[in-house]
Amino acid sequence: NALTDKGVAAILEAIVPIKTLKILNISRNKMDDDAADALAAYVKLDDCPCKSLIMQVSDVDDFEGERFVRCLMENQSITEIDLSDNLIGAAENMRTVIPDMCTCSEAFAEMLEVKGCILKKLTLAWNTIRLSSSIRLCQSLRNNTSLTFLDLSYNSLSYDGGEALGDALLENSTLCHLDISSNNINASATFTISTGIIENKSLTRVIISNNPIGEAGAQALMQVPMTVGARCNLT
Repeated sequence: NALTDKGVAAILEAIVPIKTLKILNISRNKMDDDAADALAAYVKLDDCPCKSLIMQVSDVDDFEGERFVRCLMENQSITEIDLSDNLIGAAENMRTVIPDMCTCSEAFAEMLEVKGCILKKLTLAWNTIRLSSSIRLCQSLRNNTSLTFLDLSYNSLSYDGGEALGDALLENSTLCHLDISSNNINASATFTISTGIIENKSLTRVIISNNPIGEAGAQALMQVPMTVGARCNLT
């Protein structure tokens, strides 16, 4: 609806008394400081009833995202989050000026590592998650025991993020669906990811389309169906 930050904040403040609200979709409006603060206050409620939070194309940047993800760590109801097509990761180039900054991706990583995390489905497609933030997010999957669905398509995990993801898959035991298409993943990272898929016993669907995996990467991926059979559907 192209609502402004002030309008979105007003709606988020107005839904607080509604105890039957299970799905909150505020996509294609503008999130800024006021709306981010209102959302943080809402998800922090002890009796927050919402189970699914959807904010596609909502102008959410790293600083706004980090603000409410911190509060999500205390939430005991939301199990699905969709932040597709936002500005997450865009602040990565500010590390030279603010070395101690925490991006939204890193906040999600901390959330996934919290003991008792209940998040089951996370969609962060069409953002600019890259460099150290992508590594940190992928590493957090190692010990997470709640997430079953992860969509990181159309980001930039690249070599380092792909390597970290493959390593994490060796230990992860709950992830079932993984989409890492269009992430500039090269042959070396593909080899690591392939090894992770083979060793991981929970994955049933992996999408790694549209990456520059090269001949060596393709050979590594071909080992997956030869080893695991029909257990994992690989695209």
